[in-house]
Amino acid sequence: MTAAAESDRPVVAIYDSDCGFCTAAVDWVRRHDRHDRVGFVPIAGEVTIRGRSFHRPQIDERMHAVDSQGRVHRGFKAWRRIARELPAVRPLWPLLMLPGASIIGERVYMLVANNRTRISRRLGMRCRIEASCRASRR
Repeated sequence: MTAAAESDRPVVAIYDSDCGFCTAAVDWVRRHDRHDRVGFVPIAGEVTIRGRSFHRPQIDERMHAVDSQGRVHRGFKAWRRIARELPAVRPLWPLLMLPGASIIGERVYMLVANNRTRISRRLGMRCRIEASCRASRR
């Protein structure tokens, strides 16, 4: 889907569709998004959503999400914003908002992001472009 086609949703996230782990995470959200509230746009060089431009290196480092007010959420905060829209995860929302949750959540997010190639391999998910997953391991 294009960024324009996704823009009517409360949250639109940009992700690396060449990464097996990233694609599996997006597929999980889509299966649990019963009200079709989260849009996903794969990064391919440059993407513009709600007047904000994103480039591949930004997305290789952290997933980005843009809400309906144009606010940009990165990494753990992007996932937390997406979780707010999912009925299956909404009961966890208060825990995600506790003091310190962002600090711990971002550390866990970066641990996963920096090891997504290994995680993909162990789970039998191959990156379509190995360099895509390696780019996040700096």
